[in-house]
Amino acid sequence: MATSRKKSSTTSAKSAATSTSAPTESVALPTVDSVSAIGAARHVGEHLADGKTHARFASLPKTEFDVRVLDTYAGLVDAADEAANAYAAAAATDSDALVPLALVQRGIEVKTRMLACVDHNLDDQDDAVRRADAIRPGTGHLDLVKDLGALASLYADYKTSLEKDGNKYRSTDAADAGAIGSQIQLALVAGQRAATKTAGRKWAAAFAKLRGAHEEIIAAGRWLDRKSDDVIARWPSLFMALRAPSKKPKKTATPAPAKTTGQEVGNG
Repeated sequence: MATSRKKSSTTSAKSAATSTSAPTESVALPTVDSVSAIGAARHVGEHLADGKTHARFASLPKTEFDVRVLDTYAGLVDAADEAANAYAAAAATDSDALVPLALVQRGIEVKTRMLACVDHNLDDQDDAVRRADAIRPGTGHLDLVKDLGALASLYADYKTSLEKDGNKYRSTDAADAGAIGSQIQLALVAGQRAATKTAGRKWAAAFAKLRGAHEEIIAAGRWLDRKSDDVIARWPSLFMALRAPSKKPKKTATPAPAKTTGQEVGNG
């Protein structure tokens, strides 16, 4: 009996030790291009630095907007920038071999269809064209994750215009883009080293804080500037892709032929 208790005690101790030393579940990383997100945040920060803009936010009802978020915003941007750079440096040597090929192909399919829908319906929207052109040249698994997130954001911003297209638009694409991006991201995380995972958790936490403040600010900013033609560009989402655009030529309208009156011939 004593031997049995001893074995049981030893087994329990080993189980407890194993449970204690087991790594905690990885935090889901942001499906966003960090350079683009920080760029968008600093763009918003520039507007907030203007005294008149700050005053407009301060004029909103306190029950609707807490103006104190403006005072902490710059610090959140800097912290997220630092964490993103640290994670990128740590992840530079990690492998992406664990990402299923079928998942990547599905992501490319959704990205291609969403870009085609945007190109067809929003070619007269400068903001949408710029964002789509920045998404187009993305390569690699991590770029695909970021591009799918950027397209989901683009679809959310221009849903009213896009959903009118009964041929190219699919109501499930935006959600699918986010889900596929998250699955690819999880596969990438599975192949990461411990140091990279630690840096990733810090990046995810910093981004979450920045995103909370940013979304509150742009919601108020878009309402304040709701009558402006460039409201989305002025208050951009963190999920916009801002890489160098492709060299795709812009569409130019063919000028209408000049009307003739029959009197031009021989004049002068």
